[in-house]
Amino acid sequence: MPGTTLTNSTTSVVLASYGTGNPFSVGSSVTIAIDAGGGTGIYGDNSQAWTLTNAGTVAGSYGAGATGTVGYAAAIGVDLLNASSTLANSGSIAGGAGVNSTYDTAAGAGGVGVAMNGGGGMFINAGTVA
Repeated sequence: MPGTTLTNSTTSVVLASYGTGNPFSVGSSVTIAIDAGGGTGIYGDNSQAWTLTNAGTVAGSYGAGATGTVGYAAAIGVDLLNASSTLANSGSIAGGAGVNSTYDTAAGAGGVGVAMNGGGGMFINAGTVA
């Protein structure tokens, strides 16, 4: 089956930007770890049902964007917006850590490992999600 094998990245991977399309896979030696504040590791918009298999490491970035006295909220590891998407994980997926800015009295919220909209999608986890 044709598809797209994702490679190491320090910037957000936007699935809709790949012409080869579904299904997508992250191999066991691949790391997608965002090094800029507020970046989601892998993002699938609502344009189609995404199919993603992860055996590697995917991590959202540390928080960015303060609001008032609360620190920077962190990003999501894998964010799939289409309710019919499928994610199979045997690797590691993590959201980023919330951080303080110089004006904050409390750290921002930590990010979530996986976010999937709606209730029709499928998430199979044999790995680690934090």
